[in-house]
Amino acid sequence: ANSVSLAQLATPAGAVLKDAAGEVQLQIPAGAVEGGAVTINVQEQPSSRPELVSGLYEFTPNGTKFAKPTDLSIQIPVGARYPQNLALAWLDEKANQWIPVPAVLDLSTGTITGKVSHFTKYAVIDRSKWEAAGSEVKADISAAAKWILSAGELSDWQAFGLARSGNALPSGYLAGALRQISESKGEFRKVTDYERLVLSIAAAGGDPRNAAGYDLIAKIYNNKNLTNQGSNGPIFALLALDSGNYSVPADAAWTKVKLVQWILDVQNTDGGFPLTKGGESNVDLTAMAVAALSAHKEEAGAQAAVDKAVAWLSAQQLEDGGYKLSGEENSESVAQVIIALSAADIGPGDVRFVKAKGSLLSNLATFKRSDGGYAHTVNGGSSGLATEQALLALTAYDLYLNGKGKLYSLTDAPAAAGIVFADEHQISVWALSSVHEAFDKKLMEGVGGANPSFAPKSAITRAQFAALLVRLTGNTPAA
Repeated sequence: ANSVSLAQLATPAGAVLKDAAGEVQLQIPAGAVEGGAVTINVQEQPSSRPELVSGLYEFTPNGTKFAKPTDLSIQIPVGARYPQNLALAWLDEKANQWIPVPAVLDLSTGTITGKVSHFTKYAVIDRSKWEAAGSEVKADISAAAKWILSAGELSDWQAFGLARSGNALPSGYLAGALRQISESKGEFRKVTDYERLVLSIAAAGGDPRNAAGYDLIAKIYNNKNLTNQGSNGPIFALLALDSGNYSVPADAAWTKVKLVQWILDVQNTDGGFPLTKGGESNVDLTAMAVAALSAHKEEAGAQAAVDKAVAWLSAQQLEDGGYKLSGEENSESVAQVIIALSAADIGPGDVRFVKAKGSLLSNLATFKRSDGGYAHTVNGGSSGLATEQALLALTAYDLYLNGKGKLYSLTDAPAAAGIVFADEHQISVWALSSVHEAFDKKLMEGVGGANPSFAPKSAITRAQFAALLVRLTGNTPAA
């Protein structure tokens, strides 16, 4: 509620400047101001930069330099943040970069004090939410999405990544997914098939509770084979059920509480998570478990489990910022850790994940190829799985960076970019893909304007039939 605004005279004899609330204080030693007295102004600037922990304070006259280092103190709400990520820094506006200054943080008062030598804009920032490469994230997301769309057949995870990153889905995707469910009569051998489809269908604008007439949510929480794929099943069951705040009956075979407890019970003493209880800790599974448990930190043992898992992930990280799986450094493991830290409100820029020769984001960038795709290994070519995982990771980081939620949380997600007709449920399953293909090729536009319907039960008019013929034959109608 406090907005800093002050003007005070400083002389060669020294001065102490601070606002009434004590939010900002500047201690100027004797001899620091040369050439006579100067009026110093401090004005808090409006800013929505996500990395700010304090206000953004502009000190003027801009460019004023001190003959001796001057102590600048700013009081901040430390809260539960990992304090090693906090830095007092000045903003280099030409390069749009923060330059940290030597500083110490008093946790008992929430006051950070550092040595400054000139006037410009200062703030306390959370380094995990800012990194020089951050401005390139959106461009990398766009390039990865373009590669996926040009690669041909679309996987469910790729569709999920495209929708969550704000890119348009081919309008036939949802119809194809529903047709697959219909043809299989709503039955899949693996629980992960249901979990994946719940996420991708919801992201595409469909309803997993009524997908081609089947309730995929119930297929998860009443699944008798939920643990047959090891920890993958319960972890993604929890992510899927949390994704839309779906209600789960108290007498369900798997409630959210049961899933959380199962995941907690399988954690190894070293902090990592294995495929099966007592097995070897695995980077990817540990990252996935962190992402799932992060929405349940209030439950007994969950926060401690997340903290222990994050510490284990940091310890496994290589000097270049990457990870090895089965003895091979790969991009997918890096991507999973980025997703996990973004879900846990820690961020991939956390100091525990910045090693001597690289960070998570700089390491992921080494797998990027000139065509926009990502490789599985550093010397490989672009692959569908690696690009899909990179797109998910970059999207998770972008959402975290801009305070727009978590990758697997669809409750606040914008409407899917692909077309879903208002009366889509009236279109027979066997016809859905053809209807969407006709729309994709701009042969049919639907009716209803901004909220289009397809009117599948209505007879076609002569005017509509004429318009269809004109488009089909590539003719342009006269004025």
